[in-house]
Amino acid sequence: MKKLNRLLSLILAILMVSALFTVSLPVSAATGEGLTFSSEVLYAPDGAFDEVANTFEAWIKIPKSERTKRSFILSSSWTGNRYITFEIKSGVPRVAVTEAEDKEASWEFKEVGNVCTGGWIHVAIVRDPVASTLNCYINGELKQSLPITDVWKNDIAFGEPLCIGGQWGTDSSVYFKGAIREIAIFKTSRTADEIKADMNAPKGESLVLHYDMSNAKVGENIKDTSGNGYDAICRENQLWIKSEDKKPVTDYAYSFAVIGDMQALNYYYPDSVKTMFEWIASNVESKKIKHVIGLGDITEKSNTDEWSRAKAGFQLFDGKVDYSFVRGNHDTAAKYNVTFPWATYKDKVGGAFANNMLNYYKTFSVGEVKYLMLNLDFGPNDEVLKWAGEICEQYPDHNVIINTHAYLYLDGSPITAEDHVPPVGNGGSNNGDDMWEKFVSKHENIVLILCGHMTGNRLVVSKDEGVNGNTVTTLLVNTSNVEKNNNGALGMVAMLYFSEDGKSVDVEYYSTTTDRYYRSINQLSFDLDLVGEEPKETVASSEAEGSTADTQAAASGCSSTLSLGIVAIIPAMLGTALVVARKKED
Repeated sequence: MKKLNRLLSLILAILMVSALFTVSLPVSAATGEGLTFSSEVLYAPDGAFDEVANTFEAWIKIPKSERTKRSFILSSSWTGNRYITFEIKSGVPRVAVTEAEDKEASWEFKEVGNVCTGGWIHVAIVRDPVASTLNCYINGELKQSLPITDVWKNDIAFGEPLCIGGQWGTDSSVYFKGAIREIAIFKTSRTADEIKADMNAPKGESLVLHYDMSNAKVGENIKDTSGNGYDAICRENQLWIKSEDKKPVTDYAYSFAVIGDMQALNYYYPDSVKTMFEWIASNVESKKIKHVIGLGDITEKSNTDEWSRAKAGFQLFDGKVDYSFVRGNHDTAAKYNVTFPWATYKDKVGGAFANNMLNYYKTFSVGEVKYLMLNLDFGPNDEVLKWAGEICEQYPDHNVIINTHAYLYLDGSPITAEDHVPPVGNGGSNNGDDMWEKFVSKHENIVLILCGHMTGNRLVVSKDEGVNGNTVTTLLVNTSNVEKNNNGALGMVAMLYFSEDGKSVDVEYYSTTTDRYYRSINQLSFDLDLVGEEPKETVASSEAEGSTADTQAAASGCSSTLSLGIVAIIPAMLGTALVVARKKED
């Protein structure tokens, strides 16, 4: 009898624990199959989502097989200012908020149980400012409450674009792994009774967004029935393009090969570093490569092995093609100077700020086009900027290309003190906006800036008008986080193909290790305002579709000398190449 009682007690205990960690069946049956997602088809409304959001609701269905994965129901694009995700992470509901660079927090509701059951489940997360809690409801029942931190003490109006079923700002791994039937966002904090009513028909004056995706089809836009006009536009973006499926750039006179932040490749995939350098070296003739440009963050930890691999890689170009490199914030100046000593390179450059390779320049010509490659250290100080300006003045008939690690932010404006990891405070002396005001804007022969530092899944192109009426184009190249999170080396190289007169540039973003092109939106083109030419203010993506639907107003200016008088195309927050054009104040 005692054995039987112990057995019954054990069974009862198991049932009680199971009830605690198992999501109850939905109280309202979901109709329709819902919408499925992938890395190549995501949905986002045009423009910013300028609404306060305190309640997030969704009908979702995720297979049990995906319970260890991460699935974004909705997210805003991260620019370091304000950001939100409503997601399922490792089977549990989660919300994350970033109000500013130093104000970010996340809440995971682990006590609700794993919602990846293979059946329809209604998930709601409510911010209750009165009780200072975040509450998670499953199928209309409150399952867990967590305290609000200082990050979300006040209402936040999220001004960034929203993405449904994924996230534009990172790699593609966080797209929703099941189906979503319905999404609703309310300005107010919904009560338990209101949430139960919402399970059948979300409505009310505080409803700011509602998508009914019961019978939605992949590739079609989603109507916002709240009346606020946030229709979700289907944005197809081919993640990877095989070489045989990509129409190659053939109409060009010469090219430059640009290596973005190679830190992740060097640290996590050391065997593939040589592959990337060898690909460039072996294609010097076939692709008419005239210069190779490294944008800094050559290393991740600045250890000896990383520097040895980088040195061996660049040495493959000796005798084949000229090249330039700069130091990033992950690279210590001491080891940089030891790896690339002045004694080795002093006869290969036009001059330097000091007897080292931290700040130096080169001049060369391709056909009739004269170039000055000006390589500047991470966050160069005022003395370096003064010297750089004097070099520009010494070569007025040369088109100056500035190569520096940190200059442009993800939103297409020069880096400011408010942005993520600005040079000032992180080892540098001037931020991007400082460089613009003190140096770049003043010299009409500066035509192109190449930089990295800020991580994203896209190339970012920006156009700014200097004080002399010239247009300065900037290209941001850095997918180090994508490389790190890819679970396999990519060895990305941005190939810049120039017309004979140097005015037109076609860009291919290519993985040297997989022989594929990364994202259709990154295969683009732009024009350059060369010395003596009329300024250009346009840029186009050669592969992306629907670029005109992906436009929005610019969010911030460069400096006191600039205004947002011209805004060309700004679809970067929605996953396309970001293009911003500015001009000086009249």
